[in-house]
Amino acid sequence: MRRLSLLLTLALCPALLAGCSADPEPEPDREPAAPTRPAEAAEPIPEPDGQVVVGEVQALLDNACSGCHSGPRASAALALDARHAYAGLVDRKSHQLPSMLLVAPGEPKLSYLLHKLEGSHIQVGGHGKRMPIGGTWGPGGDVSPDDLAAVRAWIKNGAPAGLR
Repeated sequence: MRRLSLLLTLALCPALLAGCSADPEPEPDREPAAPTRPAEAAEPIPEPDGQVVVGEVQALLDNACSGCHSGPRASAALALDARHAYAGLVDRKSHQLPSMLLVAPGEPKLSYLLHKLEGSHIQVGGHGKRMPIGGTWGPGGDVSPDDLAAVRAWIKNGAPAGLR
């Protein structure tokens, strides 16, 4: 009985392994599916318009955000490097909460960026994690109370831009 079991196992192994092939042939009447991109990366990153975020706010974006939010594959199609941040943030709708702008000049409470940094984004109807993911908040953290105050003040003052 044991020998029969072993023979059956050996006979079935090649058939089972063939079904696990890493490169299966497409079905003859079907075209292979086109590769899909994540929904959050579907919208292109806006072209820079010569305006830049200034001072402490851009320093925060550089230090805490641009690791994930930079380059052509920036998370959520939101590039926060110095060249792209202003065009990507100011007067632009949030992907997570389209009823709210990322930065609404003069309106910190209506600016989703500030909610994501403060961790209050869920209370305003957003979703996802507090930014920066894996970050620390508080004195000596990735986002300090001074950083949050600088972002809030920048938005309250109309999100003024510097020029390149």
